[in-house]
Amino acid sequence: NEIFKILLKEIVNENEKDPENIHSTFTVVGDIDQSIYRFRGAYEDYFKELSSLDFIDAQEEFLDINYRSTKEIVDFCDNYISHQRERPKLNPNEKKFKSSDIYFIENDDRDGEAEDLIKIIKKLKEDGIIREYNEIAVLFRSVVNDSKSLTKKLDENAIPYQVSDVKGLENRDEIKFILNLMEFVTFS
Repeated sequence: NEIFKILLKEIVNENEKDPENIHSTFTVVGDIDQSIYRFRGAYEDYFKELSSLDFIDAQEEFLDINYRSTKEIVDFCDNYISHQRERPKLNPNEKKFKSSDIYFIENDDRDGEAEDLIKIIKKLKEDGIIREYNEIAVLFRSVVNDSKSLTKKLDENAIPYQVSDVKGLENRDEIKFILNLMEFVTFS
């Protein structure tokens, strides 16, 4: 994206008119695993593109400790997506979290998948593992395309739920404002 490159050149001040004022460093922080959010407008090759720009001398530093998830979740996710990854395995921060079970459902049929989820949810409630249904989260690749069978089954079983319909980042008002501002600054 050309606006991205223009902004980066301004950050590093690669302006030939003022070679005395070249900034030596800046830092970019991010999580390459968040490219799963492409459906929300995330750009998965951001870091590769950044390090390939000829006016940037990039140094990559890999942070290998996951502070947000249990060891079981980190290990499961690393094993599940290891074939898609070009970086070392993450290490969990084992001091912070209580261990918990992971339930993985693989089913080609959306209705069958929804039925399996309902069984798990009911079992968790019956066994006292959860007190309230709001202690559970179900993640979908696409809320619009993937949630209909489950919401139907949740209704049929009188299980309360809330669906967060997430628009793409490019459609959010604050992102539109920033993009318009960048365009105005760039072309004024």
